[in-house]
Amino acid sequence: QHGAAAALVAVAAADMDPPPDGAGVDSLLDALHRSGFSPDWLPLPRLSALLWAVRRLGRTDTIQHRELFGELHARVGKMEPEALAAQVGRAAEHGEMMLPALHLMREHLALVVERTRHRIANARDERELLSLMVSLPPAQLCDSLARLAALVKDCPDPGAWAASLTAGPDFIVARDRLKELLPELDHLQLRDSLCALAELNARDPWTLLAYCERLETMLHVLTVADTARCLWGLASLGLAQAPAYAKMMRAVEKQIKALPSDLVCKLIRAIAPLSRAAACSRLLPKLAAVLASAQPAPAVGDLLDTCRTLCSRMPMPPVLIQMLISCVYTALEGDPDSLSLAGSLDPPQIAVSLWLLVRHLPVLSAGQGVLLQDVRGMVERLFPLLSDLGSLSAEQLCDLFEVLLRLGPPYTQSPLATRLAQQTEARNSRGQLRAAHKLSSAWGLYGLAGGSGDGPTGAHALAELLRDEAPRCARAEGAEGLCGCFRRLSMLPLGRLPLLDGVAAELESLPALEPQLLTELIDAMARLRYDSPSPLVLLSSHLSALLDRDQLHEASAASCLEAIAILTAGMPAAVAAPLAPLPARLLARTAKVVALLPHNVTSLLRGLARLQLLPQPDSVGGVTPASLIDKMVAGGMSPDISELAFQLKSCTILGLPQLAQTILASFTADQLTSTCDADAATLSSLLWSLLALREHEHPLLPACLTAVAGISFTRAQLPLVAESTLMLQLEAPAGLPPIPAELAMVAATAAAELSAVAAEAAFGSARQPGPTLREVSGALEHLGLRHGVQVLLALHVLDFVLPPETTGGESVAILLHSATDLLRDTVGGNPLSELAGPAQVKRRLIQQQGWVVLSILDHEWRALGSDHAKVNAMRQMLDPHVKPHADRNGRHPGAGAQASGYGGGGGPR
Repeated sequence: QHGAAAALVAVAAADMDPPPDGAGVDSLLDALHRSGFSPDWLPLPRLSALLWAVRRLGRTDTIQHRELFGELHARVGKMEPEALAAQVGRAAEHGEMMLPALHLMREHLALVVERTRHRIANARDERELLSLMVSLPPAQLCDSLARLAALVKDCPDPGAWAASLTAGPDFIVARDRLKELLPELDHLQLRDSLCALAELNARDPWTLLAYCERLETMLHVLTVADTARCLWGLASLGLAQAPAYAKMMRAVEKQIKALPSDLVCKLIRAIAPLSRAAACSRLLPKLAAVLASAQPAPAVGDLLDTCRTLCSRMPMPPVLIQMLISCVYTALEGDPDSLSLAGSLDPPQIAVSLWLLVRHLPVLSAGQGVLLQDVRGMVERLFPLLSDLGSLSAEQLCDLFEVLLRLGPPYTQSPLATRLAQQTEARNSRGQLRAAHKLSSAWGLYGLAGGSGDGPTGAHALAELLRDEAPRCARAEGAEGLCGCFRRLSMLPLGRLPLLDGVAAELESLPALEPQLLTELIDAMARLRYDSPSPLVLLSSHLSALLDRDQLHEASAASCLEAIAILTAGMPAAVAAPLAPLPARLLARTAKVVALLPHNVTSLLRGLARLQLLPQPDSVGGVTPASLIDKMVAGGMSPDISELAFQLKSCTILGLPQLAQTILASFTADQLTSTCDADAATLSSLLWSLLALREHEHPLLPACLTAVAGISFTRAQLPLVAESTLMLQLEAPAGLPPIPAELAMVAATAAAELSAVAAEAAFGSARQPGPTLREVSGALEHLGLRHGVQVLLALHVLDFVLPPETTGGESVAILLHSATDLLRDTVGGNPLSELAGPAQVKRRLIQQQGWVVLSILDHEWRALGSDHAKVNAMRQMLDPHVKPHADRNGRHPGAGAQASGYGGGGGPR
């Protein structure tokens, strides 16, 4: 029987021409039958080969064919579903003799898949789905995950139910199985399973890292929309950093305008809650711009949720505010048959709309006349529609406190204020307020109560109660609750709050903080300018411990460096002392990486510029500003226009014009075209930097000047605009677009006021001089030189002026420079003798107006010691610029020397 079977296979495989004699084939089949041959004796490959031979020889109507086919069909039907896909793969590798078995396997596999999909689609509940997922093959496992996410989404409380399911043992087994099967998933299955995990909020770091590694190898087959969905999934699951992010962001940025509006909204809501250090946070401004121009616009609920989340990180661009007003107006007018004045808007949507619009009133008040009127009109229309406060979340109640206080009277005396206080008290009595809500509500109630006690009845007492309860509540909530308090209050329109002192004391109870939470906490404290010594010591300790254990990501190090620079600005040296060693250590942390993303480099350079810090390379692991730019180039991503502007400004402040020119030399066409959509901070920094560097021929300069015409600047940005105007007038060639006259005048006024305030803060005034101002004036008097004190020249204050009649020819200006005008190589150390960029620009502009400018460094002046040494130093400095007395009409040097604006005395004896 074996010989007959082998002969049949051999004859069929020989592919004889002419075909073999039919009688011979039939005799072999008869011999096989007479020998008592049974197909179940053969292994599967031999059985398939024999069936293939019978078919190849044209004997499909014989009893042997029926027996062979029946046996093969039965064996395939008994195969385990889990192993069937692998069997199909192996059968396909054995050539055409396995075709009969391969066809049956594929039919059986399709049947199994269809049955499994039917079971997945008709699963009674989530528990049944989880029991199926334990043994499913890859494709069906992805289908079941997507089905599970859909079922959970339809629940009344999807977040709580998803947390319960994903914490169970069945899901953990399914998740581990998914991680094992990742190499077998195709790009669409990767996308779908990752998005399902994101919908379920199933956070597992190892699974996410496995997805990142797999996605990095599959990006070439993913569309832009698929890549964006994968990016959303990773960001939703809290993954702030991943090697794949750089490639994913490059892919998304190229076609970001082609993304559908619902996906743009999802991306914003996923990325904004991550810290500033997150790799994908640089996409937020671009996504906001794309959302503002999306057609069709997203649903009003989706838009409100997205804008509310976005505002936790950045203000809305004016175009997006206009879209929001349009969508809200459409919702108010949507149903002409509706008797409700609110149209299709529910109370939570009205509350969010009010908060978004009122929050942007201060920014819009600087300009944007038409938009400002639209915002105020919409606020007046929405405010009376707030009726049912019971349906609002605790966060929305806190938002309404902010709305009332930003609007001020008469809104703070409205019945809504009383109802809001009552609702807050009721929620607190039921234990429905978290620590952050208690503190935010306490701030609002203190504001409503005011100093005159005209606020809602009992508002002050309730505020005291909430303030006292917040620390205990924060302690129970742990690290997340404590950080949430700082995060929530940092969004309010205020500086440091005594309200936070009780909560800050609870930081001592935390054994350690996760890197991301610590980064967010430092960032929030920087926004609050929180300067209590004890929390700063704790922060320094936690951050040092992370650095010691090498557990701080380089992106978090960059964010922390910038936050510490903001936090310590203007802080007394004794208070800032615990933080002083950290900038050098944070900078050294970046020495361990080869590449950095542009926004991380921008944070590092901005931090150094705020600190005016140029450390010695050997003290920070060899890191220099130039090496940071090299790491950005190695990362393969170009900075956007905002990052470019702040990098240029930082290099200019640090006195690194060559590095700034290196950055400018690699600018792209995208940066040039995006200048017209840049915000006020970007444009003011870019314009000032280009003019300070005297890049008058650079293409970015005319584009920037054109864009400035339609922008409203804050008071803090106006001095940059004013100096830019002066540089244009004094140094730039003709033909460049001018800064609008009205803007230039407003900017000049603001800059002059701020310059006078800064000069007085550093050295006192002519009437109440500080020690250095008094001593320098006394030295000039001792030399018999008539002088003016703190004279305003255009935008800048000249500490001392010697007119031509005093010098015998030239107008001389003497500038005093405190430590804030100088660079330094260590935080808290002695300043260097090198002026920072703004002070250099000030000197240059004064010189351009015809003055001889001399500088006295405060620390060098004090180091001279004796009055005699100071007078001699002054004489040596002035000798080249003041003519001998005989050349000045014979005037005696000591007769009647006076200082205009300052009555003599206090000089050297």
